[in-house]
Amino acid sequence: HGKILFHYFVNRSGVIYQLLELDEWAYHSNRGEGDIHTIGIEFENKNKDGKLNQFHYTSQQYSAWDFLIKKLINELDIKIISTHDHWRLLAGKKEKPCPNNFNLDYCIDKYPDVQFLQ
Repeated sequence: HGKILFHYFVNRSGVIYQLLELDEWAYHSNRGEGDIHTIGIEFENKNKDGKLNQFHYTSQQYSAWDFLIKKLINELDIKIISTHDHWRLLAGKKEKPCPNNFNLDYCIDKYPDVQFLQ
């Protein structure tokens, strides 16, 4: 059996797939049990050789992110959004980098009431 490492997956076309219920634990940030209090969102972004974070994210992925984040903020009153690297560094691991090429400034500007940890 495979393991699911995130709750949501967003493909290059911006289609959002929910892979786990939000109350299920997914080990997605190398934080271990700390992930029990987080929601993992993964964006498709690998080249044909399987290397991750090689391309810029698509406008469809940013639109899907907006939709999903607005939904989660409204339903769960989310106040903090962080990158994988934020939790990796807290866990004493080196940067991946993740998410590389993702325009975090775009996200920060759109949600001034949410704290972003990078």
